[in-house]
Amino acid sequence: MPIQSDASRKRKAHTKSRQGCGNCKLRRVKCDETRPKCKKCTAFGVSCDYDSKASDLSFSGVGSFQVDIPKPPTPPESPPEGGNEDIEAVIDGMMNAPLYLHVDDGAPGPEVCYIDKPHLDLLRKFYNRTVLSIGTAGTKHIYRGVMTRMAAQHSFVLHAILRFTLIHDRYLYDPIGTKPSTAEAFHGYHAAALFGKKLQGPVPEEEKDALWGTAAILGASAFASIEASKAEEAWPLKDPEFADLDWLKMSDGKKEVWKIADPLRPTSVFRNAIEYENSRKAEMLHRPTDPELDSLFPWVTKLFHLDAPRSEDDPKDPYFEAASIIERLVPIECNHNTVMWFLSFLGHMNPEYRRLLEAKDTPAMLLLSWWYAKLINYDQWWLRRRVLFECQAICIYLDGELAEYDEMRKLLDFPKSRCGLDRGDLGRKDFPAHKRSEDFPWARNF
Repeated sequence: MPIQSDASRKRKAHTKSRQGCGNCKLRRVKCDETRPKCKKCTAFGVSCDYDSKASDLSFSGVGSFQVDIPKPPTPPESPPEGGNEDIEAVIDGMMNAPLYLHVDDGAPGPEVCYIDKPHLDLLRKFYNRTVLSIGTAGTKHIYRGVMTRMAAQHSFVLHAILRFTLIHDRYLYDPIGTKPSTAEAFHGYHAAALFGKKLQGPVPEEEKDALWGTAAILGASAFASIEASKAEEAWPLKDPEFADLDWLKMSDGKKEVWKIADPLRPTSVFRNAIEYENSRKAEMLHRPTDPELDSLFPWVTKLFHLDAPRSEDDPKDPYFEAASIIERLVPIECNHNTVMWFLSFLGHMNPEYRRLLEAKDTPAMLLLSWWYAKLINYDQWWLRRRVLFECQAICIYLDGELAEYDEMRKLLDFPKSRCGLDRGDLGRKDFPAHKRSEDFPWARNF
């Protein structure tokens, strides 16, 4: 649905609300003054307050962040993972065990290979390093112990782990322009094929957690799989390919895996971690203090109709969910404690919005550039390259597509400033000093 400009629609004049709630005043929209909860706050998904002492913009909807709770939650208990000695015993016990492969019906080829020392060395790297980049500061230990043990039980888990760790190795030690290795492609193929085969039939209870954990690793691997070394080689500037936006298609697949694996079921090892993230109270969510950024909020609200009353009977606006989540994220800095809130943008994406991105729709790409812009300062290896280069590529693309006086051009300033285009350092982003060493030669080419 194209966004209308001021030339094609007129806004009705209205009187100011004198007794409106605090959140409507903060968002600069007219409150309908319905009590105890006004319709604007209900539609936007925040806890309505007429009390000036209440915190600003506490989110109430489970569709994004459920943080309206009476007291801070207790961090999740770690499952009995054992010490390093126990994990070492598990890994050592995998030597020469069968690692099953996917073979199409009637096709020649071995159906199994055998785990050797290089496989186990990679699994140790996953346990000691790579897995710590998944999840949040409060939940990473669950993925660490659980996924390492599951790798000893399920070939599709081990293939996914080996591929993800190989990608991490390449990002750390090889120049940025290197292509995926044969081993990456091998384990990636067998992980996806065996994983897909598991989803085709009834899933036993004991395999559900393995499927959900593998879906998380495959999703991170898809996001990390970008071969661009500069903005011109990234979507949407590069020549179109069938695999463009594959990482978005993977997020759609994770929704289906969620239904099958049900990680909130009572017996799931992930239940405590997910409930903790869903119930964790956010830091005080004040508006940005940067006057330039704060001045953009009325434009976001106007262009994407965030102040319009909505009901369940209204046709779904493909932009609305994405725009409302991004507006809530802007006051928050992305870090290891809040990253799951930012990734919720993918989980709540309207399928029609994804199709608009595939069609290079201008408003849809503008929203994606804002999401990228918020992630840029979060220094996580599997996010950083795509976030930086595709944010730059979208800004360059839209800069050429938008008319000089198009009102949407105002909203390009924020992603441009975050990805360095306002300084002219195209395709570069300074790394912390500890990453400019001889141990990381690829950083010199970034």
